[in-house]
Parts: sequence; structure tokens; C-alpha cells
Amino acid sequence: MRWPGRNLPASPGEAMTRFREDVDEVVEYVESWVDFWGRVIYAVTCIVIMALIIWKITMVAILPLVVVTLFKNLSGNRARGFSQLNREATGRITGFIAETFGAVQAVKLGRAEDYVLNRFLQLNESRRKAALRDNLFKQWMRSLNQHVLSICTGVILLMCAAEMKEGRFTVGDIALFTSYLSTFAFSVSLFGYMVFQHKRLRVALDRMRILFRPGEEDRIADHSEIHLYGDPPEIEATVASEDDRLQSLEVRGLSYTYPNSKNGIRDVGFRLERGKFLVVTGRIGSGK
Repeated sequence: MRWPGRNLPASPGEAMTRFREDVDEVVEYVESWVDFWGRVIYAVTCIVIMALIIWKITMVAILPLVVVTLFKNLSGNRARGFSQLNREATGRITGFIAETFGAVQAVKLGRAEDYVLNRFLQLNESRRKAALRDNLFKQWMRSLNQHVLSICTGVILLMCAAEMKEGRFTVGDIALFTSYLSTFAFSVSLFGYMVFQHKRLRVALDRMRILFRPGEEDRIADHSEIHLYGDPPEIEATVASEDDRLQSLEVRGLSYTYPNSKNGIRDVGFRLERGKFLVVTGRIGSGK
């Protein structure tokens, strides 16, 4: 809202998708840290107890989960690429819809309904493919830990059979291992998903930073008092008087050109007085 005129580097419709989807991406990542530290402490405790019982089976249980986490970290660039393509495709289609509704008369006068519809179908198909790739990759990475957990449980049962035959492992140890393994796997899965989200986070932040004017990009994380635990300060009431009313507005030599372009308006002048009407008229695209 601080940009002059309509010099926003994105259409209003596309900007709204950034406020909705990119903000949700950041909030989801921040919320993951709330549960992370408690999960880490519990996972370390599980590993210690399991290792005290039998360290070989413990290594077999946790090693595949650690490998999966590293794999998620290495796949971060691909995750960032899919997320960026999805966000850009969504921004193009929402921006196009908003601009189309804002230029209905121009479309009807130019008899361009078929062209607009074809463009809409093209953008929508591009967005569908990008969203499908992004969501498919995201869900696959999320479910990877669960499949590895099932495999680890099966391997543990096979190894436990030999240990039980030798009398070094009991049924209670198996129950303890399987219960701890599921909890530990969830903790590792959470950490792996946070690594995955961290890679996607840069896309969301970069897209939101574009909405700020040059030099103000860091205001995306600007802190302010929200008064959760106290009453906000009282605001002095503004007393309006007749002298505060705008009586006239005069403009002289108003000029503006678009960035990297010579197009725009030059030397516009007019005077507005209270109670009178001023009509700005002209052809479509003349710079009104």
C-alpha cells in the first residue's frame, strides 16, 4: 500500500495469493519449532534406553531414518524449484482473473472474450500441472518416513528372533523397541520435514519481499507491540474543525513514467474546488 499509484510489482490478485499462501508457508514452518525441542529431548531419551538394552538393533532402527533425513536435505533444491513454479503459476492465474474482472468493458468493446477465455484456460492448465508436481513431491517426502518406519519394524522383528532364541531379548524388549521406534521416527520425520520446509521457505520470503519498496524489504519481519498481556496505550481523540476541511487542490506539472519505459504522463495540471466536479476523459490507454 506504500507504493505510489499502481506501481506495485505484481497485480492485486497475485499479491493476495502471496498474502495467503506464502504467509501460510512461513507460519507452518515457525509452528514446527514449537514441538521440535520437546521431541528432540524425548528422542534422545529413547535412543539411550534402546542402546542400553542392545546397541546393534538400535543402530539398525535409527540408521535408515537418519539416511532419509539426509536425503530430504539433499532434495531441498528440487523442493524449492517445484514450490516456486507453483507459486508463480498461481500468481499468474489469480492476477489474470482480477485484471479480467477489472477490464470487463474493455474486453466486451474489443470483442476479445474468446481470446481472454483461451488465455485463462492456458494459464489454468499451467497452474494445474505446477500444483500437481509440487503437492505430489511434498506428500511423497512426507510419507517417506512412514514407509521406512514399517521396514525398520520388520527388520527389528527378524533380528529380535535370533536374540530371543539366545535368551538376550524378551517380549517386553520388543514391545519397548517398537513403541519407542514409532515415537523416534515421528521426531526424525518432523525434523526431516522441517528441513524440507526450510528449503521452501526461501521461495515464500523472496516472493513477499518483492511487495515492499526498495530499501524496505526487511520490514517483512518488522516487530511491533501487540499488547497481549496489557492494555494498549490510549490514543488521543482527534478533534476536527472546519479549518481542517480540504477546500481546494491544485496540481501543476504532474509527470510520471513507468520504470524502464518512456510511456506515462507529462505536465498535467488541474484545480479541484470543494463542491465542484472535475471529469478526466480520454481514449482507452491514454493515461487517465
